[in-house]
Amino acid sequence: MLRKVGRAVVVAATAMLVVVGTATAALAAQNASTTCQVTYEIGTDWGYVCGDAYFTANSSSGTEKLELCDDSADGHSAVVVNIRYDLGGGVYYGWVTGGKNDCKTWVLHIPEGKAIDFEVCPGESGSGAILWDLCGNWTRGIA
Repeated sequence: MLRKVGRAVVVAATAMLVVVGTATAALAAQNASTTCQVTYEIGTDWGYVCGDAYFTANSSSGTEKLELCDDSADGHSAVVVNIRYDLGGGVYYGWVTGGKNDCKTWVLHIPEGKAIDFEVCPGESGSGAILWDLCGNWTRGIA
């Protein structure tokens, strides 16, 4: 009898280890922001970051938001380059083309715990050219 009880305990403990070992931890929602490097306004010595982007996890509507603003009258548009891991890791681009202080917000539907990586760059919206050497740092938000 003792041998059967001991064997049952070992089996139960092994099953528990398998369940615990294969469980994946959910990532906590995480807001994030980043800017691009400094560009200079046309005809001046005034340097400003060319733009900034903010990711808001679980906004008031229960969805996520990605906002991009152009912060410099430098003659360039601002572009947010982002990687959506819930969509297979593809690269997506969002542009703000209205000049300094123009902003745009995208409402995203990202599953809980999924990440989005993004950076902000100046660019030429007409040609789609991105000035990669003036991009800011990549950052990560989590839905």
